[in-house]
Amino acid sequence: MHAILPHRLVPLLDEYLTHHRACLVSVTDCGTLFLNAHGRRMTRDQLSDLVSILTLRHAGRRVTPHIFRDIWTYWWLGSHPEDHLTVSKKLWHRDIEITIEVYGSQFNESHADSRVEDYLDLTVEPGGQRSDLAARQEGL
Repeated sequence: MHAILPHRLVPLLDEYLTHHRACLVSVTDCGTLFLNAHGRRMTRDQLSDLVSILTLRHAGRRVTPHIFRDIWTYWWLGSHPEDHLTVSKKLWHRDIEITIEVYGSQFNESHADSRVEDYLDLTVEPGGQRSDLAARQEGL
């Protein structure tokens, strides 16, 4: 699998690759990033178990990589509800419709009403007058 790594992780990955990974490799290097306790390729289940153990230990809650993916997605869409395209690309969905079907179902009419109210609060002043923000947006 190939992916773009967040820039904040690059120094940590460099340190792992430079100083620690070589200590974990068994007789032959399998060429994968993550290795198990025997220096061999870590399986999907082993990686999931490791993430679960570490999140339970350090965050007080068991979180699998799949649950982490869901947490991130709902957080992103909560802050950027119209940005399903970013989520779709980040999650490697083949079609944005998959993203909307899976994650859009959590955003119902109340979310839409809240977004409209937030917009109106920013653009309409008490008494029905248009705010400076609305005038600026209209001029764009």
